[in-house]
Amino acid sequence: MRNIGAVSLIFFPFPVKFSLFSVPFVITNVPQALISFVCSNSVYGTTLNPNDVTRSPGGSSGGEGALFMAGGSAFGIGSDLAGSLRIPAAFCGFVTLKPTEGRFVVENTNPGVPGRSRLALSFGFYTHTVENQVALLKTIIGDPSY
Repeated sequence: MRNIGAVSLIFFPFPVKFSLFSVPFVITNVPQALISFVCSNSVYGTTLNPNDVTRSPGGSSGGEGALFMAGGSAFGIGSDLAGSLRIPAAFCGFVTLKPTEGRFVVENTNPGVPGRSRLALSFGFYTHTVENQVALLKTIIGDPSY
């Protein structure tokens, strides 16, 4: 279910048109409509920073950041327009980078707010070290000159 934190979309999952080539086993939280530096919405509530539960993991990819930092995955995947990858990395203490727009093309995603442009949106990864980030990017891109 991809309701982007909006109560009105709970029973209207985003249609999947492509094979995922993976098995999703958890859903991470996002701020409502994907527009906030705090990861909170009225569907799932507020996500807490696993390093200090009195703090936020940041947003909008903060749910993924919290899951990753808590040890729930080997690496994290998120999107970034205005800090959505970089803010959780700074708040939780892991490594990320914002690739150039279009470096990784992701289809079948929900833009958050109808009509909102995807200007400069890029997709990237969370890792524990810079070396892990380099290894992951080499693996995904498959070209040594990446």
